[in-house]
Amino acid sequence: MKTAVFILDGAADEPNARLSGKTPLETAFHHNMDLFASYGAFGTLPAFSEAASLGLDFPAAAGAGAYFAAKAAGASLGENDLAYFCATVTLSDAERFEDAVMQDIGAYGTEGFRSRDALNLLKGATDAEIREGRGYTHTLVLRDSLSGGTQTPPEKVLGKRVGDFLPRGRNEKALCDLMRLSYGKLRGCFKNEGEGSPVSAVWLWGEAKSFSSPSFKELFGVPRAALIAESDRYYGAGAQLGLDLIEVPSANGRYDTNYDKIALAAKNAFDTGEDIVFICAEGARESSLRGEIRNKIYAVEKFDELCIGPVMHYLENKGEDFTALCLSGRAASVEKKEIIDIPTPFAFYKSVSHPTHKTRFNEKCAIDTGVSESAPSALLKKALKKR
Repeated sequence: MKTAVFILDGAADEPNARLSGKTPLETAFHHNMDLFASYGAFGTLPAFSEAASLGLDFPAAAGAGAYFAAKAAGASLGENDLAYFCATVTLSDAERFEDAVMQDIGAYGTEGFRSRDALNLLKGATDAEIREGRGYTHTLVLRDSLSGGTQTPPEKVLGKRVGDFLPRGRNEKALCDLMRLSYGKLRGCFKNEGEGSPVSAVWLWGEAKSFSSPSFKELFGVPRAALIAESDRYYGAGAQLGLDLIEVPSANGRYDTNYDKIALAAKNAFDTGEDIVFICAEGARESSLRGEIRNKIYAVEKFDELCIGPVMHYLENKGEDFTALCLSGRAASVEKKEIIDIPTPFAFYKSVSHPTHKTRFNEKCAIDTGVSESAPSALLKKALKKR
């Protein structure tokens, strides 16, 4: 029996005045998600991490995003090493780094000077261990360092003076010095012009340490499990669990990602013997952090139409029993442009299910069911229990 897990990270949200008091999930058309909710178990999950989406809901995993990103970038961390997210950002021009204002929390760069180019230029000016990631989010590794500092995610700084949100506590000098260096080195680069979001600095946050955990096979007894994702946070968590990591080169993590190729990769994974495939898209999350409400709705609709629909059709045509989960990952506010901790909807579908009630996959309908689960791992156990 096969299992598909669809994760549209950042899809859940709060009611928005721009949508007449509705959420993007309430506004969007998503026929396949609605079938999940109408035919299967439907309810809410409390806020959970990316790793928990894959069944890794250990306390140590909750704040380990930067560690997972570093792992995905090929870094091996010892027990005394630390990892930080290192995003290329756009800041306003100012005489002092501290007086600059955060203008773009994720600068992909301009046509002639991408995030990757900015990172390479910075690496040539420092001995800091910076690992290249996907898109605009990379990682910094500090070796033999004590943990305990505090840092602020860039979305909390958007539109504000960066000097009021600099790292504090342990390692603050190393982190602040690197950000100041990046501002001086990158903002004046003559190539950093043209259309796009120019890279003028890096922003560091999300201190994390390594930890050990059981594999997915040890946790759930499934011989083969695969992950298709668009971010290092997910790929690193997948590597931690020993999942087979499947790359889709044309998947860009945005609202207009190549949904067709993601669905094709999932079907190919099942064809090659995978028992469970996690299919994660980031477009709703990315659109939320940029405040792009129409793009968020587009991401929801296209994931439903071009990913969930084709994969479900493929599984149905196999003529075998299967199960499927639909998760909305971490909630993200398109109005506040940040990740938020609110209950999110889930739906659990079995191929032998019959419609129990006609409903829609959104926050309000999920809450109205009165059904809740403690964590995605509980749903995974239900989906996999007959193996």
